[in-house]
Amino acid sequence: MSETVRVNISVSSELHTYYKEQAERAGVSMSAYMAFALLKYMDHSVQIEKGNKNQGIDLI
Repeated sequence: MSETVRVNISVSSELHTYYKEQAERAGVSMSAYMAFALLKYMDHSVQIEKGNKNQGIDLI
C-alpha cells in the first residue's frame, strides 16, 4: 500500500455539504469519501489518457 500524506484544501460550502452528506450515507468519514472520489477520478483520467494516446491524441 502507498504511503499516505495529509493535505488541506479549501472547497466551496456546496461541495462540502455534498461530500458530507455522501460520506454520511456511505457510513465513512468525509476525508475517506473524498480520498476515494479523488482516486476514482485519477483512475478515470489515466484511462482517458491511455485511450487518447492509443488514438494519437495529445492532451495538454
